[in-house]
Amino acid sequence: MPMVKPGVGFFLVPNSPITNIFAGTIAVNVGTSNQMALTSGGSYYMVASAVPYTGFVTNGNNSTGGANLNGLPNGSAVYQWNSELQKFTTSVFDASGGNNSLPDVWFQGDDTTPAPCPQINVGEGIFVVPNASYTWTTGL
Repeated sequence: MPMVKPGVGFFLVPNSPITNIFAGTIAVNVGTSNQMALTSGGSYYMVASAVPYTGFVTNGNNSTGGANLNGLPNGSAVYQWNSELQKFTTSVFDASGGNNSLPDVWFQGDDTTPAPCPQINVGEGIFVVPNASYTWTTGL
């Protein structure tokens, strides 16, 4: 049975119907935080929250919990699988207002059309493509 480290996303492509049961313990002790270094801007990192959170990726901070993908460099992208459409949805973070200087900070992949902040579910993996080196800190 393969072991998956906390905070790592993965693909599961079975050749027949299966039932999955994922079990484990929370990777972060109460009052501490987990840091994941995404060191190469422009690289695709398949990640998941090391702490079981659900909600907007910008919820939380370094010490009180939440997914806390705050402080992403402008132009960073989040790719999230849309099972209904069978394709990835691209959300681009750009606090400068994207290509049209809007007050929004999340845009569709064109960096022009406003988009809602991405939301994740417990155990959901996403691709994060930081535009520069970034450290993702998740607290509990």
